[in-house]
Amino acid sequence: MENVAFRGFSAVTPENTLTAFHRASQAGCHRISSEIRLSGDSDVFCFADSSMHRLTGSHGWFHRLSSFELRLRELPFGGQGSRVERIPRLEDLLDFADSEKLALQLSVPVGSSPRWRPIIESTAVRVLEILKKWEGSLDLQLCSADRRMVKTLLEQSPWPVGAEVTRFAEGMSYLDEPKLAFLRTGCELFIPSRRRRKGGMFLKGGLSLLNACRESGRRLYLGPVRKRAELELLTSLEFDGILTPATAQLSALGYRKEA
Repeated sequence: MENVAFRGFSAVTPENTLTAFHRASQAGCHRISSEIRLSGDSDVFCFADSSMHRLTGSHGWFHRLSSFELRLRELPFGGQGSRVERIPRLEDLLDFADSEKLALQLSVPVGSSPRWRPIIESTAVRVLEILKKWEGSLDLQLCSADRRMVKTLLEQSPWPVGAEVTRFAEGMSYLDEPKLAFLRTGCELFIPSRRRRKGGMFLKGGLSLLNACRESGRRLYLGPVRKRAELELLTSLEFDGILTPATAQLSALGYRKEA
């Protein structure tokens, strides 16, 4: 089973930064997971949100800012005001992963609103251009409820591609398309803590979805998982990989990439 660093070692460092990726590699991850977005001048960066506010504390939409403006935005370490990180470009991540011999799992936001479609299509085209020279292991996650968009990008991409499952019913409809399945905890598989009964972790039908993925021959990734107890339980269910921001915890259970 693969130890997949969710946005790098984001439990202790700013997410999707070179420091987070480096710390994840030190902790023994097999694969790095990162979201990627397109700037206003068609440069591709590792960044999770469409808005700048949560991660930088500043205002602005990511797709409206130039690459120069984005490189100036600071990502602070929590509680350490003097320490900051910068937003890395996709090329920076590729160079790092190549030097560390790490596999990648890149997530491309693919919304369903018509006003976002030109941005989505431009992002997909630009990302595929950059990735043509990549020779390492790579999976693309297409985060979407738009089946037509997912199908179009599946036809364009030479790599294994998965559609992110946002709800149980949608997840079942995607099983005939992607070569991998990415299942999010807290949505279709897990009961929120306030509703969870003792000993009952899975929603009714959650295990059926897991079995359907296995029977269809899809590679199966689950995450993000943060709690040690949940990591210990999930390692017994034989996933292809678990995404966690606390990469060292999964390494401590014996799932780590040896140098």
